[in-house]
Amino acid sequence: MPRTIAIGDVHGCAKALRALIEAIQPQAEDLIVMLGDYVDRGPESRGVLDLLIDLRSRCRLVPILGNHDQMMLDALNGGPPFDWFECGGLQAIDSYGPGRDLALVPPRPAPVGQAGDPRPLVAEVGRDSRPRPPGLHRHVLLRRWLADGA
Repeated sequence: MPRTIAIGDVHGCAKALRALIEAIQPQAEDLIVMLGDYVDRGPESRGVLDLLIDLRSRCRLVPILGNHDQMMLDALNGGPPFDWFECGGLQAIDSYGPGRDLALVPPRPAPVGQAGDPRPLVAEVGRDSRPRPPGLHRHVLLRRWLADGA
């Protein structure tokens, strides 16, 4: 029988989310509703996003954008990052690599083709030609998916 499972306020705690996912053993017909606040405060915001990307292929997943996720998107889209930094954004940036450089976190991507286009989304990889950490494109896709509710 399919289950509906709600999970909220992960706040960068990938280890705890991983343990929870292992405990509930989601099946393809299960619906997991993520109640937002995937990033900030905890040490592994990037790891949380990796887990959600993988989870999307295992079950039905409905992500809801939380206020911390929105602050991250606002800062990455050129808004002043100071509110985000005060709410745990520095820990989120640290999970992408050393240096506390906002450019380590991927920018918001642009869609391919028209609305409903089944092809994958592509990302603007960065504002410059510096190399990005491996797997960064996956985070861009998840951020697009989380932000647009696709």
